Amino acid sequence: MKTRTQRNIEFGKRLKNLRVKESLSVTQVATAIGVATTTYREWENGRAVTGQPYIELATVFGISVNELLGHEKMETTKSLQIISQIEDRLKDLRLALNS
Repeated sequence: MKTRTQRNIEFGKRLKNLRVKESLSVTQVATAIGVATTTYREWENGRAVTGQPYIELATVFGISVNELLGHEKMETTKSLQIISQIEDRLKDLRLALNS
């Protein structure tokens, strides 16, 4: 099992790779998510991320939060199937509660 420090370092590397891929500067990303440039730079260097900037970061990089966190990207079809299954189960629960 990875330590928290190892996970922070991996996440920092992922942030930097995403930023470079999008041809953005540290200042551009920091400004877009509303943190100090030094704070964002520290995140890229493995410091623990504070607050909840994940949605903003994912938006800046044009990816999902799951992808930002290093989870594999789900295929759209599979995602829609899962959502459909959840909706069906919710309908069943509503019917059961109303009976």
